[in-house]
Amino acid sequence: MKGRWRSVDGIIDEWRIDDEWWREPISRSYYSLVLESGAHLTAYHDLMEDRWCQQPT
Repeated sequence: MKGRWRSVDGIIDEWRIDDEWWREPISRSYYSLVLESGAHLTAYHDLMEDRWCQQPT
């Protein structure tokens, strides 16, 4: 479902990862979400590229 927006009903958890500065920096804010449909998914905001992605399962 690439490029498709979904309605979020709630946030279960959130965390941030800043790592690998010696190679290629990674800076992401992760969110464990409950969608309006009741499904769960993990998404992150890539702070280096300012884009949103769904974490592969």
